[in-house]
Amino acid sequence: MYTLKATCSCGNASVFHPHALWWRFHRARWDDALGKARSHFYCRVCWQRHCRKERPVRFEPCKESPTVHLPLPDDREWKRAVNHHRG
Repeated sequence: MYTLKATCSCGNASVFHPHALWWRFHRARWDDALGKARSHFYCRVCWQRHCRKERPVRFEPCKESPTVHLPLPDDREWKRAVNHHRG
């Protein structure tokens, strides 16, 4: 399974579990297309140091284990989403 890695220009990187990230976007009713999703991410290190929300310069799939732990959908919601997309 691929994870999603967001890297800031300062070099800080965060790796997200794809199902948890989908669940976060689904609950907030945000568009989950990668191009538009970038606007919902910012570097916490830059925010703490400079009080500026720096958007990631790279946004790519990877095989690393997640470093950011968001809540996963429950089994019922996950199965509903999978069945919906299978058509």
